Amino acid sequence: MTTSRRMSAGDVVDPSASFYEGTGESGQTRTDVKGEVLTVAHTDHESDRDGRPSLEVVASPPERKTRRNVPRIFLIGLDVLAIALAWGLSYIAPWTDWSLHEQPRRYWLVIVISAAATAWLLVLFDLYKSRVSSVRSAELAAISRVAALIIPGILFLDLLATTELHLGADLTAGLSLFVFLIIGRSVFDGWIRSARSQGRYCRSVVIVGGGPGTRDLMDLLSDHVEAGYRVKGVVADRMLGAASPDWLGEPRDVLEVMESAGANGAFVVVDELNPVDRAVAVEQLTAAGHHVHLTMGIAGISSQRVQLAPVVHEPLLYVDRPNLKQWQLILKRLVDVVLSGVGMVVVAPFLLVAAALIKLEDRGPVFFRQERVGFEGEHFRLWKLRTMAPDAEARLHEVQSQNARSGPLLKVARDPRVTRIGHLLRFTSVDELPQLLNVLRGDMSLVGPRPALPTEVESFDDELRERHNVRPGITGLWQVEARDNPSFASYRRLDLFYVKNWSISLDLVILILTAQSVIVRALKGLVGRSDDHAS
Repeated sequence: MTTSRRMSAGDVVDPSASFYEGTGESGQTRTDVKGEVLTVAHTDHESDRDGRPSLEVVASPPERKTRRNVPRIFLIGLDVLAIALAWGLSYIAPWTDWSLHEQPRRYWLVIVISAAATAWLLVLFDLYKSRVSSVRSAELAAISRVAALIIPGILFLDLLATTELHLGADLTAGLSLFVFLIIGRSVFDGWIRSARSQGRYCRSVVIVGGGPGTRDLMDLLSDHVEAGYRVKGVVADRMLGAASPDWLGEPRDVLEVMESAGANGAFVVVDELNPVDRAVAVEQLTAAGHHVHLTMGIAGISSQRVQLAPVVHEPLLYVDRPNLKQWQLILKRLVDVVLSGVGMVVVAPFLLVAAALIKLEDRGPVFFRQERVGFEGEHFRLWKLRTMAPDAEARLHEVQSQNARSGPLLKVARDPRVTRIGHLLRFTSVDELPQLLNVLRGDMSLVGPRPALPTEVESFDDELRERHNVRPGITGLWQVEARDNPSFASYRRLDLFYVKNWSISLDLVILILTAQSVIVRALKGLVGRSDDHAS
């Protein structure tokens, strides 16, 4: 049985969970004295004394509560495990200096001090704060700095604590620490994204604005639920927002609105506020300890091209022009040829084993070839290991109604056309390895937008067809950031972002993040939680 009562927009109550670094209610729901969860519904037929839309609060059965510090504890635990594995490997690895076993106490002293220093550096470089740990490129850079400092530190400590330098053991500890931290953070990233997609460990925010940019930002956060932000509503001037069901109040009342809405973060759309309201809102929010993001209306521009350039102490931004030189194009092709050539040699044994398993399962063809649209709109044949039944394309109509994606792309969870061996090949990404041949031939690059089907390209507008200005890739920005996101808008935004902001450094980051993603997907597949996809 449910009950209801009336309240004003300033009294919005909504279950929310804070991000793992947040200062909000950390996953606890707001309930009445009977333990019923209060949810809010807008009503159009009446308003309160201030002219704000009236809200109806409906009591429903209590939701499952989320423990506050689970993500933070999990992340710290993974880092501790990485440190332990790194030093354990340095102690038992056959290539290390076995003389260290003759003086274990001194070596353990080095281990304890180095482990404590590593933990301190992780905190020092803000690797437990969301603005770093939720941005994987920033997280990778911070971990690189930790490793760059800890390796010479280990060597120096060892030299002080012992009569000789255990170079093999110390280098093994430092380098494996970097690798294990990356793996642990990859596991955490996959886990937290999945949890956020289910509504857990999210930060409740309001958007302070009121114009088209506010709506675009709401769409962006809605499309990327894995980012972990849940918009409670809009704070805007009464003349702009009062007619909207998302309106919560005016900028001058932002603190009261956030408290009523249960939010602990705000996105301020700078160009949609007058200078006085903007300054007051930002000052109030930061003074109250809320998390504040400023949006500058420059969507689609890489953060690497934007830098703070104050003028008379005012925080202005300088935007650099795209600086893609001919040598970068030559280097990209050189990297493609070298890495794909070496890769073909390295993966050849895996391909032979996979081919044998595919053939033994149903006696069908080993490879799957499909026409795709590539560089400058040219069509080519893409190679993959076959993961579906031989008649999969003829049975496409059977699964089209189960499409989990919006737009022309197709994703089917638990696709019945996928073979048993196909499941294994997919969650390990081995099925994509024959595309190294496409890279060698020049049809594709290692990094770029995934090549689309001709039928998909027919529905693309002129702007999205700009993705054909670069060679398609085996992996890309969309694959590492939003591969499991069903929104076509995220596919469009990330592909166009790559085309407009491509660089060698961005390619290297994507390659590293791809390795992380493959590890996470393989682990999820091993525990039976991987969703199949077809495109």
